[in-house]
Amino acid sequence: MFVAIHLFLSSILYLYNPSYFWLLLFLQCFIVIIEKRRKNTIVILFLVLLNLRLQYIEIKPIFSQPMLVTNSTSKSTTLRQWGHNYIADANPQLMVGDIVLIQGNFDATKMNSENASLLMSHYVGRISVKSLTTIGKSYKTSWLYSVTKDSKISSKVFLNHSFDNNNELLSLVVSSGLMITVFYSFIKRLTSLFFEKQTINHIVLLMLLLIFGLSFGLIRILLKEILKLAKVPRKISPLLEMSLVLMIYPTAIFTLVFWLITVFKTQNLLFEKKHRTIKRSLLIIVLQLMINYKVNLATTLFFSFLRSTSLIVFFLSSLEVIFHSSFPITIMESFLIWLNQFLSNRFLIVGKLNVGLGLIMVFVLLKEKELKKMILSFSLFLLVYYFLIYGNGGYRVIYLDVKQGDSTLLISPYMNEVFLIDTGKESEYFSLKKALNQYGIQKINGIIITHYDHDHSGNIENLLNDYQVGQIVDQKNLIIDTDDFNIQYYLKEVFFENDNDNSLVFEILINELSFLFTGDASKEVERQLLNENPSLDVFVHKLGHHGSRTSTDDYFIGKILPSFVVISSDPSAYGHPHKEVLQTILDYNIKTFETSKHHHIEFRLNKLYHAVVIEKQILFIER
Repeated sequence: MFVAIHLFLSSILYLYNPSYFWLLLFLQCFIVIIEKRRKNTIVILFLVLLNLRLQYIEIKPIFSQPMLVTNSTSKSTTLRQWGHNYIADANPQLMVGDIVLIQGNFDATKMNSENASLLMSHYVGRISVKSLTTIGKSYKTSWLYSVTKDSKISSKVFLNHSFDNNNELLSLVVSSGLMITVFYSFIKRLTSLFFEKQTINHIVLLMLLLIFGLSFGLIRILLKEILKLAKVPRKISPLLEMSLVLMIYPTAIFTLVFWLITVFKTQNLLFEKKHRTIKRSLLIIVLQLMINYKVNLATTLFFSFLRSTSLIVFFLSSLEVIFHSSFPITIMESFLIWLNQFLSNRFLIVGKLNVGLGLIMVFVLLKEKELKKMILSFSLFLLVYYFLIYGNGGYRVIYLDVKQGDSTLLISPYMNEVFLIDTGKESEYFSLKKALNQYGIQKINGIIITHYDHDHSGNIENLLNDYQVGQIVDQKNLIIDTDDFNIQYYLKEVFFENDNDNSLVFEILINELSFLFTGDASKEVERQLLNENPSLDVFVHKLGHHGSRTSTDDYFIGKILPSFVVISSDPSAYGHPHKEVLQTILDYNIKTFETSKHHHIEFRLNKLYHAVVIEKQILFIER
């Protein structure tokens, strides 16, 4: 149990902040020295190797080896090599099933929870293709694609295609880490009725490998069978199995399904038999609030139902492949979508659980033996968590990291009103939704769209589908309905030929401090703004057009002289912010924050203090 507790606490710490690596390594080495039980020492040493693997060894393609084309769309091409998926630019000449040799550059996907939409299908990174040669064809993959292309579920099951991560229930049910393992367990139980030898199970495993190739679920099964053949004790086998999985798929540590499986596999080590089911469910709730910032109590309590559903989905997908009939799986998909919508706004807890509070809750679950004391302690911690999320009595202005795009969250005291300024582009919706979950947002009073460029307005439809939205303001003659925020609009009667210049220009006044927003407006608009408002006094200015040289006039900055500047951009996209813009800000000695460097940038304004919160740091502002 000691080793299992160590695995959970250390993994959660690493998940929260990879910079804790050296602390974890020191603690693990110290435990190796003082631990007297040889089996525990072996597991801890293995965890040391795992941390080294996660920190230093990068998964990357071997360009001298062939790759298999598993998906090809108008936006991108998916390539697979040794069980890992890589994204490349769209290539209309390639067909699913082509085997290719590629030369190019590789850009690894940053390992963090914001990329879970990619990590669910184990995408490792992006390949910039310089040269490509088709050397063969996989007829099995081509055939599977032809019979599954009309069903998202079947293409996920058999080809591990990326899945719409907005439907969380569906994503869990069809997860490669759950579905195939549930099917294999079912086959093992079935064959045990007729055969006593393990050979038949190994034959089934070989057949699955031939059909599906190397995948997350099958590698887990393979490791489990190898550990069994090696006669590794059953007590430590699950720990070694999950650690070996992370050696091969380090990004799995950021996916919910990995933690669900890990909890079920190690529950005998973690908990005594008495009250095990209750403790297991509570632990899953804590982990979800720490990893996904969101938990649906219904799906957590009925995880066994998800396992059964996963098996049914697998059989229905197989029927589609064999009989070319998509009707049964389509019915199941519709049912799961309806069930997800029914559960999504019920039994829901949303908000990021503080790592310190979360670790204390995990420790109580692992150590407390009396059920009454455990429930009481857990309830008290949940009340503290609820107060931290919804008991904030100050104003918050949060510039969200949506890569090359804009989105700013406004929260009034005690979350009485919530507004969103711009929504980022559609490809960053998962990051946007994760951020909204982090701050406990379940409804939005209003959305202000500065203009209809895709990187400012791409997620309006998604937000309307997933949240209760009060109103949308996207024109100069509209005024948003609010009791808590003082919004001052500018240039309402002025119109320009350029769409960017027609961006809504306004400031949010909080405690007499001004937060200025100019969308993608150019220097010409900035001059016009000054002509009409020569005494404009700005506390925080979000640079126009993501820090492009088309905005941020030297004269304009010198006149408004903000205390802080925020830049929302992804430098790898268009090179924003431009050097001359940064030099202008530097010349005026203005404190600058960039979403590409600081992630979400939160300004807190309350009666006691004003502060900026970035990357788990709090910078207090003199009032």
